[in-house]
Amino acid sequence: MERPGQPRFGLDDAPPSDLPADELPTWNDLSWQALTPADPRYIQVAANAGLSPTNPQAAVFGKSAADMAAILYQSPVLLARHASEMLP
Repeated sequence: MERPGQPRFGLDDAPPSDLPADELPTWNDLSWQALTPADPRYIQVAANAGLSPTNPQAAVFGKSAADMAAILYQSPVLLARHASEMLP
């Protein structure tokens, strides 16, 4: 469980497996592989200026720091498993 009060920013390591490699429905599906060049050390804003999801989103890639923060925000994750699944 990640704490909901502590924001985290970044990109996914890989695109969702249920999507084609060149499809980007929302900013939440953005991965390092979708960027040009795909370099996990930094993001080249000018090289990716035309990047946009297929569903309309309020944030625009590279427009402002606030838009980039909205795009790179990672939602907190909570995983629940029943204890019987972890016992031998």
